[in-house]
Amino acid sequence: MPGVTLPAQANQPAPVQAAAPTQPVQPPQPVAQPNAGGLPAGVDEEAVSTLVGITGKPRDLVVQALQLTQGNADMACSLLFEGVGAEQM
Repeated sequence: MPGVTLPAQANQPAPVQAAAPTQPVQPPQPVAQPNAGGLPAGVDEEAVSTLVGITGKPRDLVVQALQLTQGNADMACSLLFEGVGAEQM
C-alpha cells in the first residue's frame, strides 16, 4: 500500500534471548575393573583362597561376600558363617 509506513521495529530481527545457564558436565565415574586374576576390583586372591579353605563355601559365594564387604575378609567370613545366601547378598 503506498504511503503506509511500517514501524522501524518490524524490519529488525527478533532479539536473541540468552541461553539458560547449563550445569557443568560431570566426568563419568570410574567403573570397577577386574584385577589381573579376573577378580572384581577390591577382591584379593589370597583372601578368596583363605575364606574358601576356612568356610568350605563355593568360590563364587566367597567372592560375592568379599565384594559386599568391600574386601573386608573378617566381615565376609562372618557373613559366610552366618549362612547369608547369594540371594540375600
